[in-house]
Amino acid sequence: MAVTFRQVRVVLRRANGDERAWRAEVDGDTLLENLLPDLLQALPIDGEATDYELKQEGSLNTPILVLTVKPQKRVQVFEELG
Repeated sequence: MAVTFRQVRVVLRRANGDERAWRAEVDGDTLLENLLPDLLQALPIDGEATDYELKQEGSLNTPILVLTVKPQKRVQVFEELG
């Protein structure tokens, strides 16, 4: 079965509203969570896949893949009492 690539817009959206954008051709049959590591490898973006969330916006005809940085964890250690 041949891979069908489709052109999408990929946006890196920061919490302060700043954005960077690229046009990329991606495998249209792949799941977003499987696509995330490949996007980070292909685009000039620092960090690991676990640092980002990826969601789709836009229409089916013109999809936009939006990368956002996951918030830092605010609790590191816990202990059950009792």
